[in-house]
Amino acid sequence: MIIISKPESIVIKNVIYSYYYGFLKNNIKAVMIELNDRYKDDIWILSYDDTFRIFDNEDLLPKKYIYIQTEPLSFFLYQKLKTQENKDMYINILKNAIYVFDYYNGNKEIMEKYDINNFVFFPVLYTGYYKKLYNIHNSNKPNKKTKDKTIDIMFVGTLSLRRKKIIKRLNNYKLYIKKEIPNKRKDNILYDSKLYFSLDTRVDDGINFTRLIPTIETKNYLVLETNTDIDSIKMVEDYVDFVSIQDYANKCKELIENPDIIDEKIERAYNFIKDELNFDNYLHKIELFNNFKCDFTKNLVLDYYDGRVLLEIDMAIINLLFGIDNINKIIIEFEIDKEIEINIPQLDINYTTKKGYNRIEKDVIKIYEYLDLDDVDELIISYSS
Repeated sequence: MIIISKPESIVIKNVIYSYYYGFLKNNIKAVMIELNDRYKDDIWILSYDDTFRIFDNEDLLPKKYIYIQTEPLSFFLYQKLKTQENKDMYINILKNAIYVFDYYNGNKEIMEKYDINNFVFFPVLYTGYYKKLYNIHNSNKPNKKTKDKTIDIMFVGTLSLRRKKIIKRLNNYKLYIKKEIPNKRKDNILYDSKLYFSLDTRVDDGINFTRLIPTIETKNYLVLETNTDIDSIKMVEDYVDFVSIQDYANKCKELIENPDIIDEKIERAYNFIKDELNFDNYLHKIELFNNFKCDFTKNLVLDYYDGRVLLEIDMAIINLLFGIDNINKIIIEFEIDKEIEINIPQLDINYTTKKGYNRIEKDVIKIYEYLDLDDVDELIISYSS
């Protein structure tokens, strides 16, 4: 089984939940839980937030894992990590991973200096997750034409001094600027914005796929700052506008004054990422994941697992995966050979099993819960809507 460590920060959460959705959509058996030391023999998916958890407690580092590397190493390794101990630990985390999935080819050279040879270029990719979530947040309304949108430029991110100087050049436009906002609110604003404005924090950050893919996947458009990530720029430059800092204001002005051109660019860029930057294409290159294929129907089946059945259901993901807007009832069915008590306070379930077949029904909209059962042969989660 693939176990995905549950992230905390909003940006990383968006990336990891997209991966999770991509795994399920490709019939890869995966669960998402908080990082712990109970399942160290399984293959984990770790990311940025786990780095600092492991710094605090080395026992949390699994034996087998894939690490999703989302930082420019020239900054993270040499500036952000303040102690040599943490630098060494981070290098070892990367070195001992089965693979390091990295968004930026420029990091490969730095990794090779430390004999880290498991680099795989695997940026944030099209899965359909952002598109479905965006549509739900906007009540499945059809996308607006650019000319009908009321906000000229949207920017979400930390307002560093460098970014503030650039944004000042755009003061003739209606701007929406925010350091951080929840996904639903962000999607509501993006729905009414002509352009998404993406600025690098530093010149060697690499192309910002964490903004590029969600924006294009939801059929919106953004302008990116050109930087040193030449390989990635060549990959997408025919479909996305890259401009220097000096030309940013002029390019935004040119596009805003020609909304039909933006609409044409959106369609071309969307078709490109759906066909060429598709999660499925990259996933199929990793033979390891073929070992975790299963047959997902409208039931999620988790086999008896390491003395316990380990489960976390994220109903938002299930909604997206099966195209159901509202889950009204969860049905838990299982076979068990003895009587045990099941207690799930969040669902107001307190149930004593009988030997043999058991069934629990509960009206619920969302579940975030671990369900631990001893001696269960099979557990099936289904639903009615």
